Amino acid sequence: MKRWRISMAVISIAGACSSGCLHHRLEQPARRTEPLPESFRQEFAVAKRSGFKAVFATLDTNSPSWRETTRRYARHEITLTNAQDAAARAVEFDYCLPHAKRTQHSTKANAPSEKIPAILILPIMGGTQYELESFFARSFAKRGFATVILHRPDIKKEVRELEDIDGLLRKSVVDAQRVLDWLEAQPQVDAGRLGLFGVSMGAIRGTLVLALDDRVRAGVLGLVGGDVPYILAHTREKSLARERLKVMERRQLSVQELEDRLREYITCEPLRVAPAVDPSRVLMVIAAFDHVIPARTGWELRRKLGNPAAVQIFSGHYSAVVYAPYLRWKSERFFEKKFRERKSNPKSQAVQEP
Repeated sequence: MKRWRISMAVISIAGACSSGCLHHRLEQPARRTEPLPESFRQEFAVAKRSGFKAVFATLDTNSPSWRETTRRYARHEITLTNAQDAAARAVEFDYCLPHAKRTQHSTKANAPSEKIPAILILPIMGGTQYELESFFARSFAKRGFATVILHRPDIKKEVRELEDIDGLLRKSVVDAQRVLDWLEAQPQVDAGRLGLFGVSMGAIRGTLVLALDDRVRAGVLGLVGGDVPYILAHTREKSLARERLKVMERRQLSVQELEDRLREYITCEPLRVAPAVDPSRVLMVIAAFDHVIPARTGWELRRKLGNPAAVQIFSGHYSAVVYAPYLRWKSERFFEKKFRERKSNPKSQAVQEP
């Protein structure tokens, strides 16, 4: 932990010295949202109202899941299971809850004695730890937000063939919806002020959640792109490139044939559902020299989303870490603004469906 904090201190200095960013405002007038494809509407409306809410329990500091506490928040590791369906997959996440004292003195996120906003963090694809996600979660919790880090799925177990990718994306949305169900049931949380934060694959999954679940009032999508088949066929991420080569050799496919095959298999795709997202609720981060999630796919997704506010950083995918302190600050400001808007007019929507 100490090494991580030292590393982030170095990153903060590097970020302060790095080149600037380009800021793109929300396009005005904001475009109207479009209805979801009916198949998505039915599938995920049912998933959202699953039986998991009935088995959720509110935690306290005496809970066996309690694992860490600081001066400003307590952190729990939670596993959700469905008592009604033993075969249903469990959902694991870390939950950071600000202490009541912090909540009562927060001047940014909430007023005294009020329920607090919550942010769902969707993780990057690789790794066994959640260092990047924890960096943001700790800061959000210190600002008075309840924060969830949804644990990543075991991709090696769940994706054995190309045909499995679409199922993984769909399960990821359902997992996020179960956590949103759980957050709605927490007495400390304001269910009308739920946000989402994702980076890389977490942001791709986050785009799907924003489109398919209207409970999320604000979303920050970092290093994100649309067109998953193109991304998988052309990414320079080393581990994915190695697996891609194995698949191409085994199935005797060219890169273009692989991309075409992926388009047949993947239907739960950000570009397909993006028109259903209210662009005023989104902040994007696009890295100009990203070759893991190619920058062109980020700009394509932004157009499909209705040109929401975006920050362009001058880095690659991994070197974007030098911007982490700035993006943390930018994200906090965005969430605070959107939660204030929601609190002042809870029944309003910036963009109405036709």
